[in-house]
Amino acid sequence: MKDKINILVVQIGKIGDMILTTPLLGCLKRIFPESELSVLASPNNSTVAKNLVCVDRTHVYDKKALSTAKLLLSLRQKSYDYWIDPKDEYSSTSKILERLSGPKLSIGFNIKDKVFDINLQNFVRGKHRVDINLASVNYLSEPNEYNTVMPHVDIPQKDSMIIDGRLEGVKGKFVLLNMSAGDRTRYLKLEVWAELAGKINSDMNIVLTGLEKDYNNINSVINSVKRSNVFFLKANTIFEFAELIRRCDLLVTPDTSAIHLASCFNTPVAAMYHNVQWNIIKFGPLSDKYRIIVSKDENSLESISSGELITAVNELLS
Repeated sequence: MKDKINILVVQIGKIGDMILTTPLLGCLKRIFPESELSVLASPNNSTVAKNLVCVDRTHVYDKKALSTAKLLLSLRQKSYDYWIDPKDEYSSTSKILERLSGPKLSIGFNIKDKVFDINLQNFVRGKHRVDINLASVNYLSEPNEYNTVMPHVDIPQKDSMIIDGRLEGVKGKFVLLNMSAGDRTRYLKLEVWAELAGKINSDMNIVLTGLEKDYNNINSVINSVKRSNVFFLKANTIFEFAELIRRCDLLVTPDTSAIHLASCFNTPVAAMYHNVQWNIIKFGPLSDKYRIIVSKDENSLESISSGELITAVNELLS
């Protein structure tokens, strides 16, 4: 199966969803090296796909009527040989886009009814989202050929250079504390962040980062920590954030795309999760070294203490 073909992978979710789809994209390019590999992305996660060396073309679905009509025209004209939708949840949007685009063969999970020509339910080899995403590879290639495939992102040189400049004042090793998450229920108490930053080994630099909406909280934590080697570094793009995670010696973060970026670089990570076991199994860290700290609650991280976190940090740094 090495002939030149046109392949489209549908991933119109969040940034983390796209990061966890990168193993699929890399495998498809290895199976079909002469193919044109395209991704149908969302406005939120398209920047990751556009910067992947293995991806030849990125389409963006933004839900606007005019742009959707242009998108469908482009997809129909391309007449993709393989339309691959890797997610294992039902999506009416995916169903409509597939039917209106008219690919030669559609591959995905038939959850409620028959949407796809090939049903991937019998080709899943694990419970992590990466394993689920690789189900189409199991269908298209020899069994077990691609068992261990890690996520990856390609960081533009300009983003690496920006982080170079921001890290000039940070001499030596550092622990990166990511204080932000997409969902407010995944936020840790500020006093816990402050206690953690104060208790980490004094020889280790502490770098705090997060989204712009959390800058005041980050500064508040820094001002309450009595040590000189604590820093606030901005990461204005997903790639600047990825470069910070690549450079750090340990990442501490709530359940967010930061965990998946850590997997890209095998960065040790202390990851905080709600008490929802299926979510931990499906979206857990893939780094060789990690600790998972689970809240007592299903909808908040408020029960997590600085003591639990410092124990995890010390174990990972030892």
